[in-house]
Amino acid sequence: MSRSYDDDGDTRSKKLIHDRQQRLESVLDIFSQQAASVELTAEMKRQIAVVIVNNHRVLSNYRDESVIDDDDIPDISPIRQRLGRETKLPAPSARRGGGQSYRERPAVDELDYWYLEGVARQLEAASKKLGFWPSAKDTVHNDRVGEDDLKALLETRGQSEAVENLPGEQGGDA
Repeated sequence: MSRSYDDDGDTRSKKLIHDRQQRLESVLDIFSQQAASVELTAEMKRQIAVVIVNNHRVLSNYRDESVIDDDDIPDISPIRQRLGRETKLPAPSARRGGGQSYRERPAVDELDYWYLEGVARQLEAASKKLGFWPSAKDTVHNDRVGEDDLKALLETRGQSEAVENLPGEQGGDA
């Protein structure tokens, strides 16, 4: 095998892992927002479970690396065992006098939110241990444009009138 082919494979693997990490972080951010608002949904639980399985699949290829201990990459069998299956979960009864009713739901819905978050954190730690996590010294690319960026651009281009028309820039005319 040629060296350039190996390098290309390494680059693809690193990109795949990086993409999966970004997706995991995205889902964890939404998870935290919903938890703070006490609005965690079953859909969120399903999303995080899928992202965990996808991350686990790529990271488990590195299970034999010397920097990884046996318990660094978590056992996700509780998640895997529930994928593609349904279970009956208690549901509020519309019948008079109560009584227990059940409805079919994806079996992943049985998993505890905090268990899922813990597994996600373990995968992040394993990724960092393997060297796939960006260093704290690395500059993270930010492609979001802020109002200050817009002001600077307009001033550089000599468009000071346009700067005055930005929200919050009007000097007492309101």
